[in-house]
Amino acid sequence: MDWLKVTRERWADYWQSDVARLVDAQTDGIAVVRLFSLYDERERAYRAYKRKRMVPGSQGQPVVNPIWKHAAVMDAEIRQLEDRFGVTPQAKLKLGVQLNAAVRSLEDMNRELNENDEPDGRGDPRLEIVRTA
Repeated sequence: MDWLKVTRERWADYWQSDVARLVDAQTDGIAVVRLFSLYDERERAYRAYKRKRMVPGSQGQPVVNPIWKHAAVMDAEIRQLEDRFGVTPQAKLKLGVQLNAAVRSLEDMNRELNENDEPDGRGDPRLEIVRTA
């Protein structure tokens, strides 16, 4: 990929983050690449806009460079992908809450299984499967 240096640095930083551990590079990789490609295009658009904020309109009048509108469209898609991959503090919080809930659920299920165990193991459904096989 022909990304800007800043994009390559952000890419490396992302994969070093805690939230990246939740990402399956094999199945989610395409979407993560899309996010960083959008970051790259957004940065290029912003640089172009900074160089020339006003351009001649259809009647020769000065108008805001249309690339700025294109950047706004990219921003909307970037925000959606950032939410999915935990890039913003709010997205990290949402993912953390979901992850913690999943961990709690597994812990609760294991605790219930262990609480239902009788000394001879009759309460453990895993043993019932073994006994009936």
